[in-house]
Amino acid sequence: MTKNKNSASTGLTVVAAIAVIALLFSLINLNHCRKQLATPKVVENPSVTYEIEGVPTTMKDGMSKVAIPDTPMSTVTTYFGQTSGDFDGNESTDTARILVQENGGSGTAYYLVVDLTTANGIVGTPGVFLGDRILIDALWTEDNEISIVFREHGENQAMYEMPEVSVEKNFTVVDGALQEVKATE
Repeated sequence: MTKNKNSASTGLTVVAAIAVIALLFSLINLNHCRKQLATPKVVENPSVTYEIEGVPTTMKDGMSKVAIPDTPMSTVTTYFGQTSGDFDGNESTDTARILVQENGGSGTAYYLVVDLTTANGIVGTPGVFLGDRILIDALWTEDNEISIVFREHGENQAMYEMPEVSVEKNFTVVDGALQEVKATE
């Protein structure tokens, strides 16, 4: 009888150990997926200044870091993704980019900007706010319009949860600034 109890006990221990290992691998994989989704992709580009919420933001080597006055924190802005096309109709290639901005708080703001290629060099458009803690699904160009699909939090959804509501927006460049194209019904 003691031999059977020891065998059963050993069997339960092995099953418990396998369950713990499986749980750990699941958590590691989930954390890895979240990091992949949340890690901005650094995109090489020349130094460009955009206006974000009225504040000039100059990107150098794929990022901008500006100290927040009277605090030990900084506002950090990075590139997340890009698409290209002739958005202003001057027959030169422009680049639409997603900027991710964090200021040490719980939010992560996403903006859409465009690097316009002009006779005087690259000029950045003012940023258009896309959302806070959104999840970018796609960014592409079609007929010189910029299209983006992302998920945002639902009205009754907690901000710590993964965003669930799918949103598609389309933009053009008019007089050096992004303008949302409203869907016709």
